[in-house]
Amino acid sequence: MDEDPDRWVQACCFLCSNGCGIDIGVKGDQPGGFVRPYVNRHGERREGEPEALDQALLVERSQSAFGLLRDLQDLWLMANENTISVAVLLQGARALGDRDLEKGLQGVENRNEHQRTWLLTRIRQAAPQTLSVPS
Repeated sequence: MDEDPDRWVQACCFLCSNGCGIDIGVKGDQPGGFVRPYVNRHGERREGEPEALDQALLVERSQSAFGLLRDLQDLWLMANENTISVAVLLQGARALGDRDLEKGLQGVENRNEHQRTWLLTRIRQAAPQTLSVPS
């Protein structure tokens, strides 16, 4: 795909079905601007992992410092699941010789690395006070 998307929206990956929660490029009013052409070219398979991951990680917690720390940990786990899914998809794109898909996934990989770095920084900031100050 030669054009950059107009905006990015969070969604479940249409390609891997692993619940990686990648950002999907949107061009105009059409969602899936980044992923849809590749789904049309290579096909898709859904197996329910996104729902299972949501049930395991997206639990309601108290609005406390400890709850925030646990939410940050859950988000960090999701970001790492995304990293694994993108790595698998990148290998598939390389095996297929699909340079456009590879380029798009490298963009997702870069954004994901920024998210992981930010989350780990916030966890490191929140953990000392959360774990050492009585609530």
